[in-house]
Amino acid sequence: MVFQIFVGQETIVQFQINSEGLVVSPSSSPNVGFVNYYGSDYSPLAGVLISPFLSDFDANKILKIWVRNETAGSTYNQSGIIIGTMTNPLDSETFVPFTTIWADEIPLFGKEFLIDFATYTGNAHHIAIKHNEENDYSFLMFDDLEYKNRPTCLEPINVDFLSVSDTNVMMSWENFH
Repeated sequence: MVFQIFVGQETIVQFQINSEGLVVSPSSSPNVGFVNYYGSDYSPLAGVLISPFLSDFDANKILKIWVRNETAGSTYNQSGIIIGTMTNPLDSETFVPFTTIWADEIPLFGKEFLIDFATYTGNAHHIAIKHNEENDYSFLMFDDLEYKNRPTCLEPINVDFLSVSDTNVMMSWENFH
């Protein structure tokens, strides 16, 4: 899925960058999407990345997304992202937040999140990813976006082995953000 960058009233189609210049690596090279925010009276508004028109978008969809802060471990300027919807990709006023992934939920090496739209009741046909403006001068990367119908059995994410013995394994996992 190709996303658009929307800053103010200007739309830019290209959103991928070459990962060679980044301090940290994305999930899968060579391309990664990003949103950043420079809190200043003179800088542009925080960008919003907008999906193409999704004619089948409804409460039966999920979005998988891998997210990482580009701060190389620095905690003072980490931020999160807001996943939302838009009815008009050319009008930032139509952005409606659906869920937020906060900075403290994103570990140092990134994490895959599963956004389940089961509770979605709107009529928008665009998914939008926006910087949450939690901190100035922060840069978030995301990669491996996957938009699809919700399967009957969601795949586990964040699998953790709690204990392992010769005859027993205790595990925990999550199925959504």
